[in-house]
Amino acid sequence: MKRKYINTLLIVSVGLIILSSCKDEFEDVSVPYVKTISASAYNDTSAQFTGEIVVLGSGIVEYGFVWRHFSSIDATHSYSLSDWGDKPGSYSIVISEGLRKNEYIFYQAFVKTDDYVTYGELLKYIPNEGVVPEIMDITPQSGDIETLWTISGKNFSGSYSVTVTVDGEYIMDREFISKNSITFKLPKIEKFTNGGTFEVYLKNPNEELKSPVDITVTL
Repeated sequence: MKRKYINTLLIVSVGLIILSSCKDEFEDVSVPYVKTISASAYNDTSAQFTGEIVVLGSGIVEYGFVWRHFSSIDATHSYSLSDWGDKPGSYSIVISEGLRKNEYIFYQAFVKTDDYVTYGELLKYIPNEGVVPEIMDITPQSGDIETLWTISGKNFSGSYSVTVTVDGEYIMDREFISKNSITFKLPKIEKFTNGGTFEVYLKNPNEELKSPVDITVTL
C-alpha cells in the first residue's frame, strides 16, 4: 500500500511539472503582440493608421505598418519607427504613399524585437477624396414632396462617392453645389408622399454620418 501511494504521488508530481511547463510556453512574454486598430482619412491625400502594442516582448526595436493593394501578396509599402518606450500602448502614423482614390488597400500593424517580428490583423481601407464629412444643418427642415432640400456642412467629397439616404432610401436626385453644400429632392414614393419625419444620412466609402436634424414632409 505504501509503494502504491508513493507511485501515485510521483505521477501527480510529473503531471504538475508538465502542466507548468506548458503554461510557461503559452505565456511566453518574450514574443510581442500588436493589434491593427483602424484607418481613417487624414486629409485629401493621406490616411492615418492606428495600431496598439499589447505585449512588448523582449523590447520593441521597430514598429509601424505595412500595406498593399492585394491581400494575397507581400507588402509593397511600409513605414516604421524605432523610438518606442517601455510600456504598452497605441500609436498612429499618417501615410500617403501608394494611396489611390477609391481603391482598396490592405494594411496591418507590426512590431519587431531582436528575436521576433509579429503582425496584427490584416484590414482593408478605401482612400477617398477628403476627410470625414460633417453635417451642420438641413434647410428647410419642413416641406412638401416637391421641396429642394439643402445639406450644409463641410468636407463633402464633391463627387458621387458620397451618397445621401433618407430613412434608408438611396437618393438619386442630388447635386453637389460645393464641398460644403449638397441639394437633393425626395423620390415620389408612398413612404414620402404620405408625409412624416425622416432621418438623413451621408455616406462615403469609409464613414456613415447621421444629420443632427431630421426633415419633415408635409401633405
